[in-house]
Amino acid sequence: MALGIFKDFVNSAVAACKTIVNVVHEVSSTITKVVRVNFRKLQKKYSDIDIQKEKENRFDDLKNINDQIIDLEKKYARDGKLSENDIYNLNELQLQREKLRNKVDNAKEYEAAQDIDENEQKYDKKKVDEENPNELIRLGGQMFLNKKCKYCQSPMSIRWKTTIKSPKLSDLFWGCSSFFVENKKIKCPPEKLTKQDKEIFSNFNREGFELSSEKLNRIVLSSDQFIKKRLQYSINDVTDNYLCPIHHERMQLKQKKNAEDILDLHFLKCPRCDQMVKIKTPAQLDSILTDFTDKGLF
Repeated sequence: MALGIFKDFVNSAVAACKTIVNVVHEVSSTITKVVRVNFRKLQKKYSDIDIQKEKENRFDDLKNINDQIIDLEKKYARDGKLSENDIYNLNELQLQREKLRNKVDNAKEYEAAQDIDENEQKYDKKKVDEENPNELIRLGGQMFLNKKCKYCQSPMSIRWKTTIKSPKLSDLFWGCSSFFVENKKIKCPPEKLTKQDKEIFSNFNREGFELSSEKLNRIVLSSDQFIKKRLQYSINDVTDNYLCPIHHERMQLKQKKNAEDILDLHFLKCPRCDQMVKIKTPAQLDSILTDFTDKGLF
């Protein structure tokens, strides 16, 4: 169960990197006020708790639970069956994993609200540019709080066809995170962005995001060695903003061996399975640079 900090934004999806998509309030000051009131109530309630430490503990617990689930899955693959006791344990472990997943989401919700409360002057509401939707592209592949697939209830993320080098707003859609699960028999269809999804509340203080996607591509491609050098010491590191939809563990930054260019080089991958997010645009590069080096593209 969510903390409810963003409960007043009924249909809104909240990204871990502190962006609200589908904003129901007309002005930024109202949004900030609602978040502040809800957040400070929880801040007082949890004043004795180190939220960051609690989140780290939950991630450690998730690793332990996933170890046990994978052991049982291997046992089933080897023997072709599980005992009644094993089946019971597997079900209990999956329930525990779901509870831990919710606790991690709660911590991320708290952190998003805390940043809005502490840096309200940097936040604003705006309509996403139809031709250069860099603010939404930046969120590509990240799981959203309060945005579930209506078919299977899995988390959803903003996606587009990776063959599109410079996606326009019309190219973006909501994709179910379970779409790439190998043993899933029925693939959930994508969901179009609504008119409301194109209204977002975020920290727009990102240099270069006013440029067109094509120009950003040219800048990034001409600065490829510098960007590669900035990220070279972060390979195999993890980030909270990209979580595996199956195991809910943090994804690791990886590099392709035979990449075409810098916009084909990096991806994030679950340490447990083949779930991954490809970093194919300058806006996504800005996101991972911020995650791993504390500074964006510029």
